[in-house]
Amino acid sequence: MNILHLDQDVGTKGGGVASFIRDSAVSLSSRGSSIWVASAAEPDRVYPGIEQVEVLPQINDAAISDTSWRGRLERLVNEAAIDAVHVHEVKNVAITRYVAERLPTVIHLHNYGIICPGNDLFHNSSEDICQRKAGFGCLLCAYTKQCNNRHPQRLWQSLTNTWKKQSLAAMPNVRFVAGSRHIRDRVVAAGIPASKVDVVWYAADPDRLDAENCRPISGVSDDYVLYSGRLSKSKGITYLLDAFSRLRTKSTRLLLVGDGIYRSEVERHVAKLGLGDRVTLLGWRSGGELTWLYRNCQMLVVPSIWPEVFGIVGLEAMAAAKPVIATEVGGIPEWLDREVSGYLVPPRDVESLTARMEALLADTDRTLAMGQAGRQRFVKYFTTDVQAEKLLTVYRTVTGREAADKEVPACTLSI
Repeated sequence: MNILHLDQDVGTKGGGVASFIRDSAVSLSSRGSSIWVASAAEPDRVYPGIEQVEVLPQINDAAISDTSWRGRLERLVNEAAIDAVHVHEVKNVAITRYVAERLPTVIHLHNYGIICPGNDLFHNSSEDICQRKAGFGCLLCAYTKQCNNRHPQRLWQSLTNTWKKQSLAAMPNVRFVAGSRHIRDRVVAAGIPASKVDVVWYAADPDRLDAENCRPISGVSDDYVLYSGRLSKSKGITYLLDAFSRLRTKSTRLLLVGDGIYRSEVERHVAKLGLGDRVTLLGWRSGGELTWLYRNCQMLVVPSIWPEVFGIVGLEAMAAAKPVIATEVGGIPEWLDREVSGYLVPPRDVESLTARMEALLADTDRTLAMGQAGRQRFVKYFTTDVQAEKLLTVYRTVTGREAADKEVPACTLSI
């Protein structure tokens, strides 16, 4: 089967979605599929399992009226004899509708954009999770709750794009992939037909996290707690810093991997707490450096205060046999086995977060045991080979090669 992925960036700067595409491409190609990509950004290198990357900048522009992409997209589809299109983070809804009118199309719900104009279901001003149905009230909320871009034209565009995305559910050629049961339940509650939504968990390539792929970072010891992800308020980083400042042991360091618009606020908070000599902001890291950071940390902390769709960084830590402390939000409880592969704590609960970090730092045996339990869980449920079979079932269903009433293998755990 020939599959075309549409995404903003399939390279190392594309984040977790790009990693998912690259990792799954290897597993799918080993099963006889050919994987093609159309991306808004030029890839930084050639990736195994991907036949070709066509650059279509219009993917990343929600308001663009330029339709020159049509000819290039049609040529790619015809030359590669594409059977189905897998849409990821595509801002230009016109492109998604165009392919869905012509080809079987799978739309991957990596965020809440189909039910939330701000994508995150998160109010920055009050730090609470939005329960509102997308509508005109979202325009006011952007100002009162700081949950979206407040530029009038862009704000209106985001709301109309949400409505356009919802209208795609009525198209017979379209199915949706939800990255967790949590986001499936949210979109179904908002009106997307449950019969058109399949749950396929995120996955990672275990070979990518192997020791031989490490590239050490000079000046970094192995006594550190790791955070990896975007620097934004919704990620709860200031709560992690508050909890870290309360640790009794002062020799442990905190490494923050990632970047974003919240970086200056994080730096101010580090200075306010007097943690300048114990906290290091490393910026984005990828490849062998990121693998080394996972394999040499004491633990990974995921302090999010928004409803994470899944939290793929947790899988990467589990693949490296490291325990994870994460907040109990969104899809995180679907991969973190409470008290076995790590700890779940309430969001914004600094005291609980401190206590759980202290417990792991003080007990090497427990840390190692939880890391190994996480590795076993990862291998059983979350490798790209395991989830590739579920993706293939979705592709066969949307192309009519498998009965539409045959369910995708359930994303369930035997605990």
